[in-house]
Amino acid sequence: MVLFQAFYLESIINSNDLRVKNSHLPSLFYLIIASSMPSFLTLNPVMLANLPLLFTVHLLFSSYRKDEAFSDVFDAGFLVAIASLIYFPAIVFLPMIWIALILLRPFIWREWVISLLGFLVPYIFALSYFFWFDRLGWFVYEKLFRLFFVSFLHSAIPHAYYYYIAIIIPLLIFSLLEHFRLMQTGQIRIQKYLLLILWFFFFSIGSYLLAPSWSFNHFTLLAIPVSVFFGNYFLSINRNWIAEILFLLLLATILYGQFKCL
Repeated sequence: MVLFQAFYLESIINSNDLRVKNSHLPSLFYLIIASSMPSFLTLNPVMLANLPLLFTVHLLFSSYRKDEAFSDVFDAGFLVAIASLIYFPAIVFLPMIWIALILLRPFIWREWVISLLGFLVPYIFALSYFFWFDRLGWFVYEKLFRLFFVSFLHSAIPHAYYYYIAIIIPLLIFSLLEHFRLMQTGQIRIQKYLLLILWFFFFSIGSYLLAPSWSFNHFTLLAIPVSVFFGNYFLSINRNWIAEILFLLLLATILYGQFKCL
């Protein structure tokens, strides 16, 4: 599943010219980031939710300059709802659809309404299903009211991953600077796509506030935008040996953390 998501992300980047030159680096970084922690290596709801979110991004990009994008925005809302039913914090990506409509589309009020209707359809089916089997109270509590009783007290980060964090934070800062630089150059369409990826990054961070419990798995949502950031940053490094050293350091810290946490 992670391999499919990596190749699908590569397809989105290729078809929308989101990188400075031909390369498979974004998909490679997605594989690395999505496999960087031991808990990422087992099937989890966050990884499952990434798939409909990737489809959502693709649909939003494809709506650019269309005369009508009713089906695209309906499907985007539908997929965000599916992602939130799998992992509820993904619900924060619903406003991202409306931000995409502001960035990529002329104002057509029906598209805004249709995106909301697309989002509501899976929840209507889910509510009907749980009501039919007399589990509506459980569903409402698990998906909604439980959020108000979440404790954000969490366990400390394992010491083995301090080195990983020490390398990934500077890389992320430099990658964001490169991303901002790319947003100032190139076609208007590409600039808007890159801005939407940046919004995806911010919403991924914000979704932590809705996490039912603290877990490393939650940060898998960041794999999509961060892999785009890292891919373009490494492609922008003029000296190959610098990029290779940084890449090896990233791999070394991940491997160290994996072996120490066995």
